[in-house]
Amino acid sequence: MSAQNSTKHIFTRHLDYWLAIYSIGKYTTKNAGDLEIYIANDKEATKEFFHFDLYNLPYLERELKKDDSLAGQYQSMKNGELEYIIDYLYYDERKRVGNGYDFYLYRSTCGLHGKTIFDIKNKRDIAPDYASLYLAEHGPLFPEKVVWWLEKLSVELFGEHLRFSFEEDIAAHDREKMLREYESPDGFLKIS
Repeated sequence: MSAQNSTKHIFTRHLDYWLAIYSIGKYTTKNAGDLEIYIANDKEATKEFFHFDLYNLPYLERELKKDDSLAGQYQSMKNGELEYIIDYLYYDERKRVGNGYDFYLYRSTCGLHGKTIFDIKNKRDIAPDYASLYLAEHGPLFPEKVVWWLEKLSVELFGEHLRFSFEEDIAAHDREKMLREYESPDGFLKIS
């Protein structure tokens, strides 16, 4: 398979994303502004490729009330002058140093300057496997929007044109089933 036809497979990390997509309980599509995804090289999710925390503009706007350090970039994104911000990069060093993730505040607002995300190595020469990515997206991060953004940015982020596909069984997240299994009368999730 050539790089031109490479497909990566997207899996969500948390059920609350689907609760927002289906507007269950106190969740609405307005809550679909942040999403943690796992990207794999295979449909079985056994060959890790990368992880992202993805955020849209409304989410960033709410976050600015706590920390306004991205206010200028937010305005540029809102005005269409900037497509994304890479905020933090995460380096999994558990295999080498046994103490979990090494965090690095990267904050790239003008692209990666000819590098891919894997070229931004830490002091131990380890490439990141996780990043926080703010997108200039005004609406909810529906699955088709996530795919659109990742495909749009794939050459800049990963150095090649990639296709992406949500591989989760959407039927497994059936709205009615979720309502029956996860919602209590007061609108909060049941913990079983």
